[in-house]
Amino acid sequence: MATPLVDNALWHQALACGRAGLWDLSPRIEMVHYSAAWKARLGFPRAGLPDSTSSWRSRVHPDDYNAMLRSLRLHLDGYTATYDARFRLRAGANERYIVVQSRGRVIERDVRGDALRMVGTMVALSGLVAPAAADPPCGTGKVDRLGAAATPSSSLGCLDDDALAQVADLLDIAARHPG
Repeated sequence: MATPLVDNALWHQALACGRAGLWDLSPRIEMVHYSAAWKARLGFPRAGLPDSTSSWRSRVHPDDYNAMLRSLRLHLDGYTATYDARFRLRAGANERYIVVQSRGRVIERDVRGDALRMVGTMVALSGLVAPAAADPPCGTGKVDRLGAAATPSSSLGCLDDDALAQVADLLDIAARHPG
């Protein structure tokens, strides 16, 4: 098996297809910065600017909110090694919910052990709201996670489940080993 960090083509394919995004959280000031391409793909304005955590939390489906927040809080407080949550997120101008998997890890704590910085990934498990202006060809005849046939330019069919899991793992490794 090839060393995962060497496979840059997989990284570029995943990010170009828009199924994965990176985030950088400053819990103390309650600000989060998502990769600009990810925010644009989700149909959010101000793609290059950070947002308050409350604006993102308000987009989590009410039925998923408590479990997502509990997972985050357990990790921030040092009770779990990583943060991992699957939830529905309201996205785009039409406010449609998509299913996402978010994973992350605190990479910096103060002397008291309070989290100062956390980084992670968010992977779309269901349809994205705003396709990129020029989607790359992402394969044909594949089936997305919801069982829908993918069209040649559809971002839903870019990666099969195994490749998507690999990309999420690669992004998580990178978050744990910056630079």
